[in-house]
Amino acid sequence: MNSENAEIYEILAMKKREVSSFDFMLLEHLYLISLERPEHLGMFMGLPINSMKLQDAQIDILRSYITGLTEANRLAKINTGEIDDFFYWLRDVKQEFPTQGWEKKYFDDCNGNHLLVIGKFWSFLHEFLLLKKPDWFVKLNRKPIPSKLRNGAG
Repeated sequence: MNSENAEIYEILAMKKREVSSFDFMLLEHLYLISLERPEHLGMFMGLPINSMKLQDAQIDILRSYITGLTEANRLAKINTGEIDDFFYWLRDVKQEFPTQGWEKKYFDDCNGNHLLVIGKFWSFLHEFLLLKKPDWFVKLNRKPIPSKLRNGAG
């Protein structure tokens, strides 16, 4: 192996170490989204602004977003331990992840109100984070977290 290839492999190995240190990324991302107003949920997942009118699909969008990012991380060999731990806790401790899925259960519990469903999901996420207190969560909450909305609506 020549020195140029060795350097490339070293850079790739360094990047892999950096990526593996970001196993918290999805849970942190969901936490930051949860701090915003629920009706702006889609905006933080990269959906166009006019999609916010899709009130009847918001819980499906959130579930799909979480599932997609989790699977993408798994395929990229990025540790998904923290999000997996959250869903195991939701299933085993809280008994809020039945076989039909959390979104279906919460949808029934909240009489079809998508904003209440999302709020219920966020409340469990916050409870889990307060219980586990991951390092990123503690650091992030040392000072106020401003809204990401820049138009004054946040």
